[in-house]
Amino acid sequence: MTPEALRHTLHALYVVDPAARLRADDERKAAQLAALLPVVAACAGDARPEPGLLIDAAAGRGQVALTALAHVFQGRRRWEALCVEREPKRANAGAEAAARLGLSARFVCADVNEPGVWTQRPDIVVGLHACGGATDAIIHHAAAAQARWILLLPCCYGGAQAHEGRWSPPPAQARALDLAERLGFPRQGLVRGRLSLAVVDAERTLRLEAAGYAVETSELWAPALSPFGRLWRARHIGETGRAQDARRRLQTLLGEVG
Repeated sequence: MTPEALRHTLHALYVVDPAARLRADDERKAAQLAALLPVVAACAGDARPEPGLLIDAAAGRGQVALTALAHVFQGRRRWEALCVEREPKRANAGAEAAARLGLSARFVCADVNEPGVWTQRPDIVVGLHACGGATDAIIHHAAAAQARWILLLPCCYGGAQAHEGRWSPPPAQARALDLAERLGFPRQGLVRGRLSLAVVDAERTLRLEAAGYAVETSELWAPALSPFGRLWRARHIGETGRAQDARRRLQTLLGEVG
């Protein structure tokens, strides 16, 4: 799964004219996928014996799901992908790309916050650069569905403008702003932004642990490729002492006790 091989696959998926070149963002995406797909492969090896399901949440054109079907799941037990994308143009482009290569992917044009789109107990849920509060919606619904693995690479911590014009910042951002005032932080955005990022990251990590997940975090690629390369790799293990501790810490972080 080299960047070159993934560039070739992305070209076959999304570029109708063989003589045309990939877009610059797809060139970057190929390098990101080269780092992410080995993680998906490792999670797939731990999946249940029945046919597998990967949910690509806030999928865009389904680059994660379709390249996983083409590279990770070839020669393995039967895998399918469900791609959830709220923007019709992107969802349609992804569905056409899947049909072009005969990949077993279903695209649903819906918001990730709609409970009806979530299948119970999927093997792997991936949220690659789900903007703002979309990452938090993925955490909520994937955990409620008892996904075996949840892989997240969040972006747009400051709040992303949704397609309809609404703003959807991470829910913990309000707590970060409150803490900045309470702790006497200066008003410069660069300084406060670091606190906001830390609080949002902490809240998401604790929420996953509280839901019964063992969570590992890592930097999947260098900031030069994308500043949003932090990976949350969460495996469902059920109720543990760590889950109970995470719930206590989450209450403290959110100011609900003390």
